[in-house]
Amino acid sequence: MTKEGLADFLYSLEHSASLRREIQTCHDDNDLIQLAKDNGFLISQIDLETTEESSEVEKWFNKSNINPIKK
Repeated sequence: MTKEGLADFLYSLEHSASLRREIQTCHDDNDLIQLAKDNGFLISQIDLETTEESSEVEKWFNKSNINPIKK
């Protein structure tokens, strides 16, 4: 659905021990998406893929950062 839906789901995971226990039963993305839906969060496979790609791009930029020359 949206990155906001995924962000809300991740926030809930950080703050809910029961949801963290439930996520441990997920075997694949489909299980994860269904768990999110069962808990009122609308996320899609595209949201997961986009987030993964964004994370990889961000890691690359952070790794490739060129420090300024100090005088």
